[in-house]
Amino acid sequence: GPPPAVVPPSSGSATTPAPSAVGPASSGSTTTPPPPAVAPVPLGPLESQVMGVLWDGGPASAREVIARLDGARAYTTITTVTTHLEEKGLVRRERVGRAVRFAPTLARHEYCAAMMRHILDAGGNRAEAIACFVDQLDEEDLRVVRRAIAESSGPSR
Repeated sequence: GPPPAVVPPSSGSATTPAPSAVGPASSGSTTTPPPPAVAPVPLGPLESQVMGVLWDGGPASAREVIARLDGARAYTTITTVTTHLEEKGLVRRERVGRAVRFAPTLARHEYCAAMMRHILDAGGNRAEAIACFVDQLDEEDLRVVRRAIAESSGPSR
């Protein structure tokens, strides 16, 4: 079938998820606990759009997501998508009073890195795949890779 949809990095900075809201003992806010380590999962086209909205604009209610998508989707469609994203561990539900907002559990660049690792782990010759990928990078990307290697303290497993 077609390759999995991976959300490309935006030209702006990725929004890092906000820290968890305060517990129920204060100000009436609750947050679902973050899921265990998020397994990388490919995103469908609408899931990619919703994640893009949350990464670019921060936590949002279903209605705010719809507004950020220029009202192009039904409320039930967006609530279904956000529920699926929550089940996949990519968003968490934040309750503030009676309102429910959805927030990404990881930043866009963290998701992209997890997907890249997943693809490398999927099989085949890792060395050839990495070499082929590096051959396609422009000079600026190569500088980024060299700097990341120089600053790396090794695997974080």
